[in-house]
Amino acid sequence: ILDEYVPIMNRRAAVLCEKLAVLGRDHFDLLPVMRLATFGILFETAMGITLDEEDVKKTGFLKVNDEIATDIITRMMNIHHWPDFIYRRTGAGQRYYEKVGLIKKYTRDILDCRKKNYKIEGDKAVQKKSFMDILLRMHMEEGVFTEDEIREEVNTFMIGGFDTTATAASFAIHLLGNHPEAQAKVHEELDAVFGSDRVRPVTTEDIKHLKYLDCVIKEALRLYPPIPAIARKLGEDIHIEKYTIPKGTVSVIFIYFMHRHPRFFPKPND
Repeated sequence: ILDEYVPIMNRRAAVLCEKLAVLGRDHFDLLPVMRLATFGILFETAMGITLDEEDVKKTGFLKVNDEIATDIITRMMNIHHWPDFIYRRTGAGQRYYEKVGLIKKYTRDILDCRKKNYKIEGDKAVQKKSFMDILLRMHMEEGVFTEDEIREEVNTFMIGGFDTTATAASFAIHLLGNHPEAQAKVHEELDAVFGSDRVRPVTTEDIKHLKYLDCVIKEALRLYPPIPAIARKLGEDIHIEKYTIPKGTVSVIFIYFMHRHPRFFPKPND
C-alpha cells in the first residue's frame, strides 16, 4: 500500500525542497514548515484530498490541534482536573471538548463526502488507494468496519501522524546541521544513489540503498523521540524485582530517558 503513496510524497517533497532553498538563505523556524508539508502529505494519502499550504491554513486544523495539545498538558499539570466529571464542568474543559468536537466534525464531514463519492464512483472508487478509501471499501463492501470505527481510525491517523513526523524530520535536520561530518556522509550516499540526477523521483528501491541516512534518522529518533513519554493502563499485575504494579494502574514510560540510559548506550548523549 505504501508504494502507492510514493508519487505523492515525491511531489510534495519537491515543493518542500523549493521552499527550503529560499528560506535557507537566512535563519528560520523549521518546524512550522515541516508541519505544513507533512500535514499535506498525510491529508492526501489518508483522505485522498489534495490541499496546498494555503488550503491547509484555511482549515484551521493545525491551530485547533495545537490548542488541544496545550490543553492536555495543562490538564496533566492540574490534578484536580484529572477526573473527567470535574473537568467537563470547568471552563477549560468545556473549551477543550468544544475543540475536540470541531476536529471530529471536520473528519466526519470529510467521511460523509467521501462515502457519497464512493457510492457514485463505483468501480473507480474501489481502485483508489487513500487510507480512507481502503477503510470505506472494507466498510461498504466487506462490512469489516463501522462508520464510527473508521472515524476513530482517521482521527488517530491525522492527529497522531503529521506532527510526530514533522518533529522527527526537524530534529534530524537540526542534528545534521550540527554534525557536518555526518551531513557529508549523507550527501556522499545520496550522490552514490542518484548520481548527477537531482530531480528524478525517489523510488522504494532507492530508499533501500540509503542505509547511512536510515541510521541518521534512527539516531535522531533515539535522541529526540517525537513522543517523549507514553502512558498505558496495565491489563495485569506487573512484577519488577520485589515490587508489584497492580492491574489497572496507569504507567508512564519515559522513552526519552530510556533512549539515553547508559546501560543501553555507552555514550547516550553523543
